[in-house]
Amino acid sequence: MTSSPIDRSPKLQKGLGAVIKDYLHTFFSTHHTPQELHNLYAFVMKEVEKPLIEEVLHLTKGNQSQAALLLGLNRNTLRKKVTELQISVTSKDAFPPSQG
Repeated sequence: MTSSPIDRSPKLQKGLGAVIKDYLHTFFSTHHTPQELHNLYAFVMKEVEKPLIEEVLHLTKGNQSQAALLLGLNRNTLRKKVTELQISVTSKDAFPPSQG
């Protein structure tokens, strides 16, 4: 079984779940009452979803059909999310090859 480039990245060895957990721990420690944490689920989903979609669109050079396939979404669902999250879609160069 071959590992992906993400598996070998020193920055991600901790795992996405652990990074999110650390972030949430810090976030919660800066908000002192439960009343300050309303709409928490929607907030977290938006914070994760927008950069995920932006990065996949960048990777696919703005090709929404290809991005939808990589994300496991219907293309129309992706277009709706792009609009809702106010994501700019342009044809860009893909990421340069990873160093290391």
